[in-house]
Amino acid sequence: MQPMATGLVWLFCVILAGSARANTVTVNTLEDLPGTSGNCSLRDAIDEIITPTTNPPPGDCGDSDPNGVDTITFSVTGTIALLAALPQIKDIDEGLNIVGPGARSLTISGNAPNDGVSAVQVLRVQPNEKVTIEGVTIANGRAPKNGGGIQNFGQLTVKNTSFIGNTALEDGGAISNEKPGQLTVLNSTFSGNFIDNETPQEEEGGAVLNLDGTATIANSTFFGNRVPNTGGAILNSGNNDGTGILTLINSTINGNTGSEAGGGIFTGGARLGFATRCSQPTPETTADRRLGVS
Repeated sequence: MQPMATGLVWLFCVILAGSARANTVTVNTLEDLPGTSGNCSLRDAIDEIITPTTNPPPGDCGDSDPNGVDTITFSVTGTIALLAALPQIKDIDEGLNIVGPGARSLTISGNAPNDGVSAVQVLRVQPNEKVTIEGVTIANGRAPKNGGGIQNFGQLTVKNTSFIGNTALEDGGAISNEKPGQLTVLNSTFSGNFIDNETPQEEEGGAVLNLDGTATIANSTFFGNRVPNTGGAILNSGNNDGTGILTLINSTINGNTGSEAGGGIFTGGARLGFATRCSQPTPETTADRRLGVS
């Protein structure tokens, strides 16, 4: 009986190993579109994971495995200046991790022309996709509607990341988390993000919009974000039906601007939970004096 038991254990281990396969793609250039032959750009890496190739050109992004969680790493530091929005994250297998060398070492910029007008949205995550982003700065993205840095409809985790100078014409200058989106932000910084539209909007949120989604923000800092109306740092919005759930844990919200209400945070028709510290805004920050929350 002992040989049979040993054989069963060996077979079980093989099955587990097969189900845990994953693929790592290394970005080795700061170039975007078009890249130099033989290099693997961030755009190429995402394309390879979304649509794996069986025979990639030598020295490019390699032959990705369609099974398991995929990881993108970087062997370069500096700024990746995007000439167009990155490919939408969709149809991936079990998830995608984008792991940078550190927010001070690598910036993904949506404004390659550096003119403040031709900038593009950096990334969009579609429903049912699971994405983790860490160790980068996302800067100068611009969306014609929501989410200048990232627009999320999936399961997005952001950690040890900075969002600087991103903008949207409607809502969520840095991140727009929209139903059925699930957003987790850990140990991250949001500064100088804004809504670039003086026309009153139903929602805004200079740094983050949570629109009928679920968001948890912990150990993070928001400063210098602004909107022309409501929610200088964060806007949490729901339909009075249990959607729009925001939890803030041990985070600092200070010096953000909203001319109408909620210079720091505005929540409407949604649920908001605190386990946090919120610094008192300056008098010009908002008409609301209750820690910039309304």
